[in-house]
Amino acid sequence: MATLYHNLSGELIKEVLSVGDGVSVNTVSIANTHATDPTYVDVYIGTISKKGVAATAYYLTKGYLLYKGETLILNPRFSNSNNGLGLFVKLTGVTSTTPTADVIISK
Repeated sequence: MATLYHNLSGELIKEVLSVGDGVSVNTVSIANTHATDPTYVDVYIGTISKKGVAATAYYLTKGYLLYKGETLILNPRFSNSNNGLGLFVKLTGVTSTTPTADVIISK
């Protein structure tokens, strides 16, 4: 079963929906939960290689600067049932190497 709520921490690429989870996504909400620092956010539909980098990426947003306490809401409206694609979020700290964010996926 797909996990629709994620607490992310650190500079990472996180697969928030796995390939074939069968979720029809309406909205994706990303909130910067770091106490003081902004973070750059990438959100994409695609695949990830075994080395942990994007193998295929269709970006919903790339390099979006999300300030502390700010929330970004995306409306991608897609289903990952049979298309071989997952949903990924990448965090990159601006001044901190430990950015934090909460991700909520609404069906």
